[in-house]
Amino acid sequence: MHPPLSAHKHPDCYELMKELERCHESNLISHFFGKCNDLKKKVVKCLNQEVIEAFEKYCLCFIGH
Repeated sequence: MHPPLSAHKHPDCYELMKELERCHESNLISHFFGKCNDLKKKVVKCLNQEVIEAFEKYCLCFIGH
């Protein structure tokens, strides 16, 4: 499950998240059988990358002091 869609909170992943949402809406039955799995994996990977980047940015704040 991904977090709520918020363009301002997930600017790098927002388009992927909207695409996944459209896939789920347009494939009401087939998404249960994996139709949207590749998109979901891309969203998860993107969100994970956001977390890593935020963590690195947070850590760099302390290294500079």
